[in-house]
Amino acid sequence: MVQADVARVAVAANFASTAQVLADRFAANSEHSVELAIGSTGLLYAQILQGAPFDVLLAADRDRPERLVLDGLGDSDSLFVYAQGRLAFWTPNHDPMPGLGDFLATSNGSLSLANPKLAPYGAAALDIIDAQGIESLSAKLVYGENVAGAYALVATGSAQAGLVALSQLLDQGVLERYFRVIPSSSHRAIDQAAVLTRRGTINSAATAFLVFLNSQSSRTFIEQAGYTVPSPRMD
Repeated sequence: MVQADVARVAVAANFASTAQVLADRFAANSEHSVELAIGSTGLLYAQILQGAPFDVLLAADRDRPERLVLDGLGDSDSLFVYAQGRLAFWTPNHDPMPGLGDFLATSNGSLSLANPKLAPYGAAALDIIDAQGIESLSAKLVYGENVAGAYALVATGSAQAGLVALSQLLDQGVLERYFRVIPSSSHRAIDQAAVLTRRGTINSAATAFLVFLNSQSSRTFIEQAGYTVPSPRMD
């Protein structure tokens, strides 16, 4: 009989609701259970460096999991991209909604995006904006600290439109006529990577959860939640 264990999983905020469903499904079909700690990837990474007892990091980028491996605090064999974020152009008060180029060129409203210096979703959003070839846009752009902050700026009316995570729009039930999904080919990949941390003894629940995360049923659910899922690395 497999001894029950608890996997302590640090999860990037943008993936929190999806991770909770997956954790519940895993626990329902396993001897193990999962405890989630939700926060920004940067904060969770810093906590792991300081000894926080997390067994897994589900990051919003690939950089921090790779750094954990280089720091000797992550298992290189376990690292894989579990999801790729997708962006959408959201204009809740425009029906019919304009194209992004038309909004940037003609609207007096502001456009929110995640801070491109801090967040992968923001760097990808800036790729899309730069491709429009429109000059003097700095006064029109407003920044959230992360992609959740970019969403909040639009939701509260502080910005009239945003380049936000498709997953959050789907999670919040935003009507499709108010957003357009941005083709992934138009910006750099938003890789979200998972890694087992190295904290001494191997946590069987954490290992099993990563295998479950990369199973076909989980991959299908992640795609339904608004992400792209690359080809699996682990069996």
